[in-house]
Amino acid sequence: VGRFRQYSIYKTFNDAQSEDHADLGLKVLAEEMPYMADLSAEDADLVRYAIKYHNKKEIPADATGKYLLFAKLLRDADKLDIYRVLAPFLDPENADKAPKFMKSKSTDLISPDFIDAFVEGKQADYHMLKTLGDRRLVRLLWVYDVNFGWTLQKMVERGYIQKVIDHLPEQEGVQVGIDRLWAYIEKKCAAPDVVPA
Repeated sequence: VGRFRQYSIYKTFNDAQSEDHADLGLKVLAEEMPYMADLSAEDADLVRYAIKYHNKKEIPADATGKYLLFAKLLRDADKLDIYRVLAPFLDPENADKAPKFMKSKSTDLISPDFIDAFVEGKQADYHMLKTLGDRRLVRLLWVYDVNFGWTLQKMVERGYIQKVIDHLPEQEGVQVGIDRLWAYIEKKCAAPDVVPA
């Protein structure tokens, strides 16, 4: 619901150029979603918590129990969905149909800060996106924020990760990052998922 309102007001899905879509979604829920009143106070709070943190850099360290579980579930579901939505725009024949925020007049090359993050297997500051190469690489950095091996398995099965890799430029450090990424995915998928108590 936050994305619909975001686009209707700002004509973009880019939070940095408009408003945080999770926070906006919470406003819409408070204003226009009467079924929230049918939930118990605890369940309504749980729904709001999961929405609030589904797109933030991280879930608060003090999150526990159902709050942590539902925040992790929604974050993973959001990533699966965004991979599905963005995948077609990697193909050149669909590039001109991509939303404006995904287009870049700059190079396909990846900025050094993003290469460093990829090589180190960590998240990068999305506010530093400069190039089309950065935008593509960010999709792979999301892997390090996936909470459940099941989610990663689905990403691999659906070809989302390989498709992004296939569209990265040949650039120093990229292959090192790719090798680290696949090793991480293999390890995460081999381990049983732990459900927060």
